[in-house]
Amino acid sequence: MARHPAWWINKLTTPPLEFASLSTWDGTITELVGRMFDPTCTLDDLAWLRAQWPRKLVVKGIQNVDDARDVVRLGADAVVISNTAAANSIMQSRPLPFSPMSSKRSEHVSLP
Repeated sequence: MARHPAWWINKLTTPPLEFASLSTWDGTITELVGRMFDPTCTLDDLAWLRAQWPRKLVVKGIQNVDDARDVVRLGADAVVISNTAAANSIMQSRPLPFSPMSSKRSEHVSLP
């Protein structure tokens, strides 16, 4: 910031950034994340959601090829492989070994 004096002026003269989901929450961020994302979600929940949702359904957070096959079989239109959650949690497995497999299968429409 020393090389950009205007950044200091902006920082000192404007209110800090706020996240709407955090500004009204009285608990910890861990508690908020636990409330926003249900770790008990199962493939049965995905089947129910597919039955309720007539539009495109994208599933994010797949960790291996077998899970990808399962969600496609249950009606997912797309699968997103992301390392974002793993970067934020040392307890989460990382899907990087899955990535080369997905690129080999990218020519296919599904993973049955």
